[in-house]
This record gives sequence, C-alpha cells and structure tokens, in this order.
Amino acid sequence: MSNETLTVVENMFKAWESLDMNAVLDNWHKDGYLWSMMNAEKTQGHEKLSVHLDRLMSTCTRLKIEVQNYVVSGDTYMCECIDDFDTETGGHGYIPTARVMTVRDGKVDQWRDYYNRATLMAAMGVEEFDPKQGKKLEPEDKKFFII
Repeated sequence: MSNETLTVVENMFKAWESLDMNAVLDNWHKDGYLWSMMNAEKTQGHEKLSVHLDRLMSTCTRLKIEVQNYVVSGDTYMCECIDDFDTETGGHGYIPTARVMTVRDGKVDQWRDYYNRATLMAAMGVEEFDPKQGKKLEPEDKKFFII
C-alpha cells in the first residue's frame, strides 16, 4: 500500500498546486476530512470541503507545496513541508507545516495540518476575529491567541 499511498498524495498535491479545487475534491474520499489542528473542528465531506476550499483558496494565485521530509507507512503519509503561496492582493506566505494524511480506496481520507495560524492569517491578509471576546484581535492579543 505504501507506493499507492505516495502516488495518491502526490496527485493530491499536484491538484492543490493547480489551484483547481474540483480536482482537489476528485482526489478526496467522499466522506474524508481536512482538519487544521488550529481549528476546533474538522471539515468533513465533499459539500463542506467545497465551501471551505473555495473560501480558503479564492484569493490564491500560486501555490507550491515544498516537501522537506516525508515517511510513508501503509496507508499513512507524514511530512514536513512548506506551503509557499501568493495572493491576488500581493500577499506571500511561506508556512512551515507538519502534515499527516491517510489514504482509503485510492483517495485521501484524512488530512491533518499543524502550523502557526497567525503566520498563515497574516500572509493571507486576513484579520483574525476572536468570537469569545467578540472583537478583532489586536497585535497584543495574538501572542496569547489559541483556538
């Protein structure tokens, strides 16, 4: 299964880099999920993934997933990578990420990411909002912000 797992993941990364979110969904298991560990919940199923991916990638003009190190064991793929991207407003992100993925039936089933959320949001030009405080986060808040 290790060779198949690597092929499925490489195909998924190519789909992401093409910025074609329909191709990304084609590589995702129908009930698979994406879970950024900085968020409280995972995004599961094609319908929810489609909405999330459209929101996430709507302003992205270029994406390169630079894999630094990886290991494959059966249906599990783990890597250290850099998500290097540009946005239409001139933003540039270079986000170090640890990624764990599993493959089922020839498609990505589980995708879990670990990264610094503040670095990602700043690169995307997104202002963070803390629903617990009911306000936009100020720079002094961000050093303590945990989701």
